Amino acid sequence: MTPNKVYSIFKRITGEDLLYFDMSPNHSHPIDCLVTHVIVPPSTIRPTVQVNYSTTNEDDLTVKICEIIEMNKELKKIIHEGTGSDQLFNKLALLQAYHAYYINSDTKALPKNLLGNTKIRALCQRIKGKDGRFRENLSGKRVDFSARTVITPDPNLSIDQVGIPELIAKQLTYPQRVFDHNIDEMRKMIINGPEIHPGANFVEDLQGNKTFLQYTNRKKMADELKVGYIVERHLINDDIVLFNRQPSLHRMSIMGFRYILY
Repeated sequence: MTPNKVYSIFKRITGEDLLYFDMSPNHSHPIDCLVTHVIVPPSTIRPTVQVNYSTTNEDDLTVKICEIIEMNKELKKIIHEGTGSDQLFNKLALLQAYHAYYINSDTKALPKNLLGNTKIRALCQRIKGKDGRFRENLSGKRVDFSARTVITPDPNLSIDQVGIPELIAKQLTYPQRVFDHNIDEMRKMIINGPEIHPGANFVEDLQGNKTFLQYTNRKKMADELKVGYIVERHLINDDIVLFNRQPSLHRMSIMGFRYILY
């Protein structure tokens, strides 16, 4: 059966017949299971890679979209010129294969000789699996204010302490609110900046504007510091940090420890 034949049959399914499909006439219809439009993601999903000054490489999805468009043009030409039905059915089958490969490059029974030997990163491959959007970027994404390392015991540490290197302490900052009793200490940290520990990386004013201390006049920033500002200072001894040993199987896997410079 050709796709057009299937589409015409599905189109004739009435609202009364939907009861046999366990579907509601107001929300769904079997014809929604048929693909009539090709999903074209924005160019940020399929960026063009600049190889050198004069050469660019298009993304796999862009190449497949172009192939689908060209195949549609050929079909339109065949239908317009009234060429033999065999050629029409072959092109239709190839178009189906192109689209199936575009959605999922692991689809079985596709004509590999026509689609190429190299497997592309189709839409399904970008979503599922360990390197897909969910597991790689959403569930297990890299976040700020966290670090990962090989751990080792140390008999010189207290039972509630964890030793952290100075390099990490400069990155795992703490947003310290400025009050009358700590404003002088915060000014010293601002002058130290991101390089000297204990220092600070950012200053946030009362309007929420953040300033990176690497590229600013730190002396002026310290003089203009006011109560209510937030200083993202480096970790200092006795700060509380969350320490986790993966896999996190129960709540004791993540515990609060006092930071000490290691």
